[in-house]
Amino acid sequence: MGYGGQWLRAVRALYADVPMSVTAPGLEGRVFSATQGLKQGCPLSPTLFSLYIADWEERVLLAAAAGMPLALPQLAGQPVPPLLYADDMALLATTANGLQQQLWLLEQYCAERGLTVNVVKTKVMLLSGAADEKTAMQRVRRARHTFDGAPVAGVAAFKYLGISRRLPAEDRICGTIDIEKALTEGVKAYEPGLLARANRGILYVDEVNLLDDGLVDVVLDAAAGGVNTVEPEGISIVHPAKFIMIGSGNLAEGELRPQLLDRFGLSVNVETLRLTWRSAPPFQPAQEELRHKLQKARDLLPKVQVSRELKLKISELCSFLEIDGVRGDITINKAVRAFVAFEGRTQAAEADLERIAPIVLNHRMRKDPLDPIDGGLKVRIALRRLLRPAEAKAEEAKKKAEAEEAKAKKAAENKKAGAHRALPLVCRALRQLANSPALNPTVVVTFTGEQRLLRLRSFCCWFGQQRASVRRLSLQVDAAMAHGPREVRAAALLAAALAGCGAAGCQLWELQLGLADLQFPISGWLSELRSLRSLAMRRTDEDMALHVDCSLAGLTHLLDLSLDAPYDGLEFTEHFRLPTSLTRLHLGGQGSSVFKLSRQISQLSQLQALSLSSCGSPAAGYVPLAALPALRRLALDRPIFLPDCLPSLHLDGGGRGAYPPAVPHLAALEPRPLPGVAWVAGLREITTTCEALAASLPALAGAAALETVHVACAAGTPEEHAHTVDRLRAVLRWGGRLPALRTLALAVDDATLARVAGDAVDVLRPSRACLLQVPGDVFDGGRLRQQFVGPDSAEFKCACGKSLAYPSTYAANCAPATP
Repeated sequence: MGYGGQWLRAVRALYADVPMSVTAPGLEGRVFSATQGLKQGCPLSPTLFSLYIADWEERVLLAAAAGMPLALPQLAGQPVPPLLYADDMALLATTANGLQQQLWLLEQYCAERGLTVNVVKTKVMLLSGAADEKTAMQRVRRARHTFDGAPVAGVAAFKYLGISRRLPAEDRICGTIDIEKALTEGVKAYEPGLLARANRGILYVDEVNLLDDGLVDVVLDAAAGGVNTVEPEGISIVHPAKFIMIGSGNLAEGELRPQLLDRFGLSVNVETLRLTWRSAPPFQPAQEELRHKLQKARDLLPKVQVSRELKLKISELCSFLEIDGVRGDITINKAVRAFVAFEGRTQAAEADLERIAPIVLNHRMRKDPLDPIDGGLKVRIALRRLLRPAEAKAEEAKKKAEAEEAKAKKAAENKKAGAHRALPLVCRALRQLANSPALNPTVVVTFTGEQRLLRLRSFCCWFGQQRASVRRLSLQVDAAMAHGPREVRAAALLAAALAGCGAAGCQLWELQLGLADLQFPISGWLSELRSLRSLAMRRTDEDMALHVDCSLAGLTHLLDLSLDAPYDGLEFTEHFRLPTSLTRLHLGGQGSSVFKLSRQISQLSQLQALSLSSCGSPAAGYVPLAALPALRRLALDRPIFLPDCLPSLHLDGGGRGAYPPAVPHLAALEPRPLPGVAWVAGLREITTTCEALAASLPALAGAAALETVHVACAAGTPEEHAHTVDRLRAVLRWGGRLPALRTLALAVDDATLARVAGDAVDVLRPSRACLLQVPGDVFDGGRLRQQFVGPDSAEFKCACGKSLAYPSTYAANCAPATP
């Protein structure tokens, strides 16, 4: 840079071990050594700072030469760089967009150098291109320049270049040259403005939020200092300007900056119309009374005392709410004293602080210009924590509990299948996901059509590159796939692609394979997927079994396992082992190979749900099911299973609260009594036929916790229909004696239900149960329709929509009216 080493050593010695201290009127702090910054008043300061940012001009010129639209002005064909002097800088641009580009470039430069720009002192000025100053200011405001996210205000005067331009509104407020005297008498005289005329009075500014920020700054500076200094055209005038400023405005039309809001002492919301108040006849006496009360308060104010403890609480409150500056503290102290004097007292209390603090601090809590002004709620909450911490803590705990309860209730009401999942993204080609690993946590692919083999090979190539980002994978192969060499090679290629998921870095959690008739080997590759938590494999071909030739014992994270081959069954080799971590197990398929796993199933101590489907008759050795301590749900589709399994099945001792919510396949139960076992006491729900339930009523007499009963009544001959009505009446009488019964759902036609309606009214009236008529396919997930409520109403609605009303003295043997 042209400076020699001797000069640099001299500067370094000048700034070595610089002693500094913080001073105030009458006070001086301890001396400490400064290692950063420049000395106050040092003549080298401008030069040293200019050296530090000497490359800023070069940065701007290089950016403009590279094509960045900085809109630098031209002088003699050369771009004019920014003007620099010490820590002041002037950016020049011919367009508003070019100026904003320079501000963004300056942001980047300051971030690299650790520099900070005072955005409050940064201003924008339009030098040319406008007919008058009002138009110029409007254009500057429309440009909306920002620096580091904060807006940059516009001005009409810029002293850095020696250019002075003043808005007419500022002349009227601050004062200006008396033109009349200048023309008639030839003297320079001062014409007072609003600030001079408002001395020792009240200055009211309507729509203060729409006033230019520069004018608001001038007025508030004069109000805070008590004097106004005006220097128009060589005249220097200083006059007193002690007044109270009151501003009003509709915040929906415009906001004030937080820096300006802090200059206002109090803020209140006015909701009553002035005309409504003035139309009230007794307003004049009230005004006189208020005037006398204010005069007494003014005389009493010097005698009002604020204790030291209350002053400390005021400081703690402002610190807790992170109020900037000390104006909040000072204003609260003054306002509390004024309020106490207005009340006719001389000692301030905590109750006075609670009344005053919200109107002093609510507008000072806004940190961002876009944030709304708080109505005082946050201040009141902070005061409660400060003055009454135990009460505030209890109230917060109560509100938190209520919020969690409401959240849980809402989640339970809105919970539906798939509600927690994201929307699917459908792609015609896998290459569309090649460069988007963030979109691959769940991949569902179905291979159909004539090009299924080509698509399968394409998927294997894509999956080999993207498997590290896949968490859930579902592959469904269309049926009727040929069994030639091409299919065998495609299946081997798919097995090799899945085997790669066992490598380090792959986190495949869920795998679903719908194999149809694909000759797909299920062997050693499966035992390598140690990150699996859920595995489901299903074969739907009628001529092929699901053959598993590997051990799953190494899959220590596997929780859910489903193996299903409904047509040709499951086949397990001697190597097959179940992982002991399973909590849900579904085995479905013809044949007896499933029963070979009974000893392995009995060792699953964490198994909570077991489903056995289409497995034929169980062998005599199925009693080990009694050793499953965590079992909560058992699903069987063959009633012959019940006598062999359930008599020895024990659920957490007494069984209360541990039995599954429903046994979904009991609808096919033959008309034989259910076994009376210990789990009946904990039974919550039954789904069965009317014939089977009527035959099982003696065994279910101890079902004191039973809440829901689903009964299917099959249609038949008139004779069978009469037997169904008799059984249904027996079921209703049994249900009326159950203390916990809440729902009795009948899949029955209207004619049958009309014949037993009288029994339903009499039997269910003392209980809390309701009767539901449901469609015949309720056992396949049909929707329940509530038709009759027992304890509160004797009105019954048939499926046809007509209503039948019964008197409260209705006898059980009376026939109901025809709908």
